[in-house]
Amino acid sequence: MIKVFSVMFCLLFLLTACGKQSGKSGKNPKQVIRVSAGTNVPSLGMAIDAYYDRNTDGLIQGYKILSVALTNNSIDVMQTDKLSDQWFVTDMHGARHKAIIDLRNADPRAFAGLSERIRSLIEYPLIIQVGETRIIDLMFRSNVTLDSFQNVRFILASTGKNIEIIP
Repeated sequence: MIKVFSVMFCLLFLLTACGKQSGKSGKNPKQVIRVSAGTNVPSLGMAIDAYYDRNTDGLIQGYKILSVALTNNSIDVMQTDKLSDQWFVTDMHGARHKAIIDLRNADPRAFAGLSERIRSLIEYPLIIQVGETRIIDLMFRSNVTLDSFQNVRFILASTGKNIEIIP
């Protein structure tokens, strides 16, 4: 009788563990969720917008900035991770460029030359509180053409969702 319970307990444990592993596979970064810029997306629990302003060119020597506004409309904080999150832009020619979200590590010399105010403005957030809107500044080398960009794509490591913002 004890052996039967032991075997059942082991099977239950294995099934539970397998169920948790298969739940992780639901984070499929290859499946793209396309949204229009400037819209609220209730299924994602966020509102998203992306904007490029030529007036920010040269604010950081050698870089251009594309700003993305994220509003957390969910019932939980939104986790972000500057080491694992990935951001890309597709320019007007169809070329895809990886964004720099952590200038401190990507180009310490350029970061050191910035004022404290600019440093705090471009700092990648750790979390976005419920109801909060955060501006995420994506930096690209100055040779990237951001005028008339086709889309911005990002993968938040915390959710595994691959989201494409179409202007």
